[in-house]
Amino acid sequence: MILRELLLGTGLFARGPDTVDVARIVNDSKRVTPGSLFLAIRGIALDGHDYLPQAVASGATSLVVEDEARVPLGFTGPVVVVPNARYAQNQLSGRYFGDPGRKLFCVGVTGTDGKTSVTCMVEAVLAACGIPTGVLGTVDHHFAGHVWPGDTTPPPIVLQERLARFLALGARAVALEATSQGLSQSRVSGVPFDVAVFTNLTRDHLDYHRTLDAYFEAKERLFTEALAATPKARCHAIINVDTPYGARLRVPPAATKWTYGRIGSGADLQYEVLETGLSSSAFRLRAWGMTADLRLPMLGGVWGANALAAVAVGVAAGGDFHACVEALRHFAGVPGRAQRVVHAGDQAVFIDYAHDPDAFDHVLGAARAAMRRERARARLVTVFGCGGDRDRGKRPLMLEAALRLSDRVVVTSDNPRSEDPRAIVEDMFAGLASPADRERVVVELDRRRAIHFAIESAAESDVVMILGKGHEDCQIVGDQRVPHSDHAVAAAKLRASKLASRGD
Repeated sequence: MILRELLLGTGLFARGPDTVDVARIVNDSKRVTPGSLFLAIRGIALDGHDYLPQAVASGATSLVVEDEARVPLGFTGPVVVVPNARYAQNQLSGRYFGDPGRKLFCVGVTGTDGKTSVTCMVEAVLAACGIPTGVLGTVDHHFAGHVWPGDTTPPPIVLQERLARFLALGARAVALEATSQGLSQSRVSGVPFDVAVFTNLTRDHLDYHRTLDAYFEAKERLFTEALAATPKARCHAIINVDTPYGARLRVPPAATKWTYGRIGSGADLQYEVLETGLSSSAFRLRAWGMTADLRLPMLGGVWGANALAAVAVGVAAGGDFHACVEALRHFAGVPGRAQRVVHAGDQAVFIDYAHDPDAFDHVLGAARAAMRRERARARLVTVFGCGGDRDRGKRPLMLEAALRLSDRVVVTSDNPRSEDPRAIVEDMFAGLASPADRERVVVELDRRRAIHFAIESAAESDVVMILGKGHEDCQIVGDQRVPHSDHAVAAAKLRASKLASRGD
């Protein structure tokens, strides 16, 4: 693409010849190849202006900068000077890849919990409406049998390239997870959203945002910035009002606003939990004067909220309420989200991505409620750790929630990163005054051995919850990614236990 064509309609102008060919656009000097346009982005730890000499030496023929004085002496190519290189990156990324989002029904989902579940449910609902949908999420990016590694809210260049790929493969919609970090860095500002969904907000990521209000404001930008700027003729804001932050969230005047929540919440769309069990949960959904019952093969009442949000997206896309609900009757779940490790026995072992106190309350509370009905004398054993280089303040809160809802807790390691796992455990125990509670905690820092211990120490009727990593396939120790899967470790242990019990 010629630089002049790339800049057309953006309000950006080049100083110097604008007829050079742009072979690719990059913001990483290591990815520069001859003919590249290099964007000098100012980040939290790094400043792209520091890498302008390397970019030019590697063959960058055009530059986008905020500080023209940093352009290397002797560079004769075009320079685009901008007040905000991040914003320019969004504009140019979309232009370079043909603005694929304008041709797709774009759904953004933000919230502390539920983003992955809702995006995958949206995929199922829209497919039933005849709208093939790609997903950009934590577990992976996928469409029509094509799978790419997961990268929640990827940088704009990767995001726009992926949208263009989805479109070329036949997608007509995309459902993407919008994280608070991605929103604060304006990564989705170039996506023309049709629908924005807010699932909830509880304490998380305060290592990055510092305060809960700043965290909420980052989430809110999906609505106040991205949705507000959409060129789409119609757009919808779908907001969970079971959380107080839902009532605070500002919505652009042009958007149609639908609220959802539990029965009695006063929301436009409501759900009622009819039954929760270890194998399935049943709900009644009420919306637009219609009612439908839905059973899902998952543990927990929160799936009713997720389902209602996905159905609302389907209706916003032009689907029929009952057809959208029917699509979810065949929904099999999401890897690492209240996922039961299947084996031929009564022992119930679940893997879940819960890694904040509120998520613990939801998943462990659901397990405890189901056990009261199905296994009144069974024990609940919980395995979890706290991530290193993350919000230290939530560590004792997570242990408190686990102890309050579990009979035994196995504390272990979970992506310690640069921290000493033993120091993380000390933070978890801060404020734990009851000796009786301390006696119910076993510390085993080797996560594989911790899972083995939990399963070995549990009776056949007990329930084991392994929390924190969900779908993840590695442990991050220092700067190393050590292969590890909670599901694989638990499944192998259950198979071995089964064989041992048969004497094979």
